[in-house]
Amino acid sequence: MSLEARRALYFKFCVGARFRLTPVPTNSKEVKFLYDSFQKLGTLEYFNVQEAKHTDTNLYGRHVTVLLNASDQRSQLDPLGGVDSGIKTTTVTLRQRQHELSEYLKSICGICRYSYIENDELYFQGRVQVPFKHTLTAGARQYAEQYRMSSSTVNSPFTTLETTLRRSDILAGVRHNFQKFHKMEPEFVENGMRAVLRITGEKYSTTVDVDANEYGDVNITDLGRLPAMRNVRGKQVFSGFIDK
Repeated sequence: MSLEARRALYFKFCVGARFRLTPVPTNSKEVKFLYDSFQKLGTLEYFNVQEAKHTDTNLYGRHVTVLLNASDQRSQLDPLGGVDSGIKTTTVTLRQRQHELSEYLKSICGICRYSYIENDELYFQGRVQVPFKHTLTAGARQYAEQYRMSSSTVNSPFTTLETTLRRSDILAGVRHNFQKFHKMEPEFVENGMRAVLRITGEKYSTTVDVDANEYGDVNITDLGRLPAMRNVRGKQVFSGFIDK
């Protein structure tokens, strides 16, 4: 197995996403709260908040990019991370988790600003929920009563948007209190190596075929193992202009 194929195998059951934040984070505490919140969703392989332009007054830009792994194993990108041989998740389960994680990321629409809840003991004790209060612009009022937003809790910090309509159409018309919440608009949610390509801006990739029963969690995540698998060379595809 080539190193390129080994990388493709490791990231096969990952999900990557980029969100546009409104307003932007203003300090490291807000960024840390975002980081901790994404960690609650799964194994966080990559996390990045865009740096602001040198002419901006803030340190951070509008985009947060993440790469999550459906596996229960610790990230092997961490040099101190080890593989737990007791975790024996099958590829069938990994595919299901990947699908569920992808759908959840697509539904995210907001999160509390850390400055709003940092001194709220009841929130961090799990005794209260924080609804994402908002209004709709005149052009979006036609969507009223056609969607539902979840509340933020300490165990589930993200607000999600459930609807049968296009979420982007609704979010474009959402107006909220900048002092209390970040609105989060997904710009892309991709699986496997396609997610890695969107994040890195690479044009070529190698994918691998994984048998539903033969290769489990340890074979996939343990980078010290090089199982014999069939490589599939991806085509050159223009993936857009990448904001690194």
